[in-house]
Amino acid sequence: MRRTVLCIVAIASASSLLMACDGAATPDISAVQTQAAHDFAATLTAEAPTSTPTEVATEVPTAGPTATIEIPTPTSTPEPTATPIIATSTPEPSPTPTSQVKITEDMLRMANAENDWQIHLVDVVVKPGEWPERTDRQDVVLIIEVTNMLQWINTFPGLYLVLVDSQGRTYEQDISRSIDYIMMFELDWGADVYPDATAITCISYSVPLDAHSFAVSPFWSVDVWEGRLSFELP
Repeated sequence: MRRTVLCIVAIASASSLLMACDGAATPDISAVQTQAAHDFAATLTAEAPTSTPTEVATEVPTAGPTATIEIPTPTSTPEPTATPIIATSTPEPSPTPTSQVKITEDMLRMANAENDWQIHLVDVVVKPGEWPERTDRQDVVLIIEVTNMLQWINTFPGLYLVLVDSQGRTYEQDISRSIDYIMMFELDWGADVYPDATAITCISYSVPLDAHSFAVSPFWSVDVWEGRLSFELP
């Protein structure tokens, strides 16, 4: 729009100049047009705004620190297992008896198709019964060394040993109480015993208070029974 107005002004100036020269010598039309063109160009140059290029700052994003996400590895708590008993050239010494129980016979050989054990009665411990309200019974705990006489790994079968008192009454192993005493006395479980290796474990029986003299008898599935285990309570 501004350029259109300037063109009109330039043309009007040229026309006035022609009219002023009317009647005089015929002007040079080409010169007039050339001068008008120069004036128009000068006007455009003077009116044209000057622009300064604007610098646009470009920010380059910088990478922040990389976060390391650690995914925890699921773990599971393994169940307790028995430590294998391996034969050594220097076997551990037998525990020293601490009770007042009189052991009369302490060696026994027990075997069948799946087992062959040499058993040594080390000590007998007497403890109150499992139920305090049962004052007529007590726990008799046999501390024994068992040696695996087979040529393969085996677990000692405590259930094969039956306790018999002087009145002919029989008592089978109390498995739950035997486990309690194994942990209490920090003994071996009698599991995974290697050939010729010896484990120190225990067997617990619940007996009446009026029984004092005992012997160990074989279970019905035992084929070989050599020796004897017997003791008397004070």
